[in-house]
This record gives sequence, structure tokens and C-alpha cells, in this order.
Amino acid sequence: MSEYNISFFIKIMQSTLVDISGQEDAARLLLNSIASRDDVLVDINARMVTNLVKRNNEIHDAIKMASSKREVIDETINYYETEIIPKLNPHTKEDTFSEILKILEIDNTVSEHKYNELKSFNLNDKIDVFLAHCLLYAINKTNKVLSHIPTADDYPLLKEVNNHCPSCSKSLVKTEKGKSISQYKITKIFPEGLNKSGEQLFKDAIPPPSKLESNNNKIALCNDCSHSYSFLPDVDEYKLMMDLKSDAIRSTQTSEYISSMDIEQKITEVVDALGKIDNLNNLQPLSLDAVSIDKKILPSNVILISTLTNHVLTYYNFIKDSFSRISTFNRIASEIKLMYLKLESVESDQNAIVEQLADWVLLNTKKTANHKEACKIIVAFFVQNCEVFNEIT
Repeated sequence: MSEYNISFFIKIMQSTLVDISGQEDAARLLLNSIASRDDVLVDINARMVTNLVKRNNEIHDAIKMASSKREVIDETINYYETEIIPKLNPHTKEDTFSEILKILEIDNTVSEHKYNELKSFNLNDKIDVFLAHCLLYAINKTNKVLSHIPTADDYPLLKEVNNHCPSCSKSLVKTEKGKSISQYKITKIFPEGLNKSGEQLFKDAIPPPSKLESNNNKIALCNDCSHSYSFLPDVDEYKLMMDLKSDAIRSTQTSEYISSMDIEQKITEVVDALGKIDNLNNLQPLSLDAVSIDKKILPSNVILISTLTNHVLTYYNFIKDSFSRISTFNRIASEIKLMYLKLESVESDQNAIVEQLADWVLLNTKKTANHKEACKIIVAFFVQNCEVFNEIT
């Protein structure tokens, strides 16, 4: 979803300011009435503007603090009347005002009262008041993109694009200190906030999914591509997004079909190999009470939760049937539990424990590296069975 902030305000205003050479000049012009005050004196330089536009930083504290003063509000209105309005492109300025109001309307952090207040300034042709208050409001809105942990609901859409932005190929999730940090936004393909004629134009190009809140109308994009698309979507970009979505679905379906055919054979081979290991001597008592995966994996490891859950939902019964054909299941489960306890004593990262257990299964079954995924799925089976990981208390 598009958000109203100083990054948006600088970019949308730059598009309609004449005789402005770039973002730095636009930002300096827009902010100068406050930044140049004797009690503020903030240098609007290229580095600051780049960080504001890319949403790496918040606006300078001195500018934000000054923006709430009555005298600064009045000065900003006067400044916009004399310095900004004369520099607006007479052919496109109304489009710019409309885009500002559209983003204000669809940003769910903007109150209805604030939206109506700003809208009334525009409708009553108080453009100096409208733009000045839009600036002041943007200054006081959160600008920096906050890092957050991917949610389980997002995982199918991340998997669909292989954790990379389908538009620019950037990685959508990074790992910091053992935690998954999102670098993406789940973006609606059929845009929000269109007027009736705009909606019809998009629908005539490609009919949207019947349920606009479903995953069929959503795609995972990096923050930059999501903002660019949501900011000013056009029909050509919409067609491209629909094509990218179709390609992602088709690729995922093909990959899953081929994988399912191959992985079951590999699981069978690994299970058979486990059944032939004859040095399972250090038996551990087995847990009889199965606990759901999401109660055993830390909430910050949301991708691990989704991966293990998907493995269990897809292959649990198949693995259970495979183990039923061998007589040493309890001994195998006990050895898996023993190995887990050894790893847990020296390793706290649950992702690492799963990887090392899979490596251990691979090593002891003497299978090749292309059986690694099958080994991970077998580890997921034992996570569900409670040989691996305890319930979080």
C-alpha cells in the first residue's frame, strides 16, 4: 500500500515544478522556508535528499520540531504562495494535487479528518494553504521504511517469486543476526484508489481477479518497485505486473510438480538407507505428544515455520508410510533426537540446527547432495513428531 510521507511529497512535487534540475533542487526549494530559519539552519544537501527519497532516514529533527510552531505554519503558507505556486507547471499541477489526495485517501494511517481538511483546502482553491499543509503533514509522518519480520501469510507469495523481486531481481528477504528481515511489500496488482473511468480503463486492458483481496491480485515486490508501481500505476505497467504474476504462478506450479515426482523417490531412498544403519545404539526416550510446528519454532523464524509446515502438510503421510515398511523406526527416531540434543547444546539458531540435522542424515545415509532436500523434509517430519525442538514456553 502506498504511504504518505516526505519522500512521496518531494517526488510528486518535483514532477510538476518547472526550472528544477533534480530531486536535490526540488527538496531544497520545498523545505527551504523552514530549513533556512535561524533557529533551524539545516543544510538540504544531496546526501540528505537521497536518504529522504529512498526512505533511509527521517526528516531532520530540527525541521520537524519547527514545523509545529504557529509562526512557521504561517510563514510556510506565505512562502508557498510566493515561491512555490509560481513555479508549478500550469498544465500538470491539477494532476499533482489529485495524486496527493489519492495517496492520502488510500493510506490507512491518514485519518479521515485530516484527509477531509486537506481536500477542502484544495476544493476551495486555497492552493497555498493546501500545499503548505501537505508539506507540514509529510514532515511529521514516518518516512523511514521500518524493517519487519516476514509473516506466514506472505510466504506463499515470496515462494512464488523465489524470494526475488520479479521486476528488478533484488532479494526480498535478508538475514541479520539469524533473523529474517523483509525488504519487500505485498502489492496489489489491480491498483487501489482509481476513479470509475480509471478502473474501467484497467479492466478493459486485462480483467482483474474476482476477489481483489485474494493472493491472485497480489505480488511480492521490493520496496522500490512496489512504491514506483503503486505511486503512479498506468495500464502498461498493470499489464506487465499481470504477466509477471502469471509467469510466477506457472513457474511455481511446474517446479512443484517436477519436484514432487522426484522428491518422493529420494525420500524413499533416504528412509530405506536409514533403515539399513546398524550402529544406532544410544537410544533416547521418545516424546509421545506431538506439538504443532508454530509452537516449537521462534516467531522470528517465520520462513522456517512456513517451510517446515509446508513439508509436513505435503509429505508427512508419505514419510510415515515409508517408515512403516522398516522395523527400526524407533531406533532411528531416537538417534535423530540424540543428534538434536547434541546440536542444541552448542547451537541456538534453529535454522542452523535444521541444516546440520539434514547434513547428518545425508552423511549417514551416504547419499549424494541432490538428496539434501529430501533429508530436510525428513527432519521436518521429526520436528512434527517431537524428536526435534521442544515447545516454546
